Amino acid sequence: MDDLINAFKAQMYEKARSPFLTAFLFSWSSWNLKTLIVIFSNGDAKSKLELINQLYPSMVFYGAQWVLYPSISAGLFILIYP
Repeated sequence: MDDLINAFKAQMYEKARSPFLTAFLFSWSSWNLKTLIVIFSNGDAKSKLELINQLYPSMVFYGAQWVLYPSISAGLFILIYP
């Protein structure tokens, strides 16, 4: 049982150190800078949600801006940088 737990911990540590994860997090924060500014700004939750809804008019924009574009950017960064 201890071997299984240690193997799981090692696998999670390896995934956390992945260059793609780091590139994705940096890319995600770059693509969603306006959203991060709105989230960490002063104000009530209702006004913040209204501002975020103005940034993304439909669910397609959410998917593209939150997953697709950062994934493509991170993949390109990993392929081109080395």
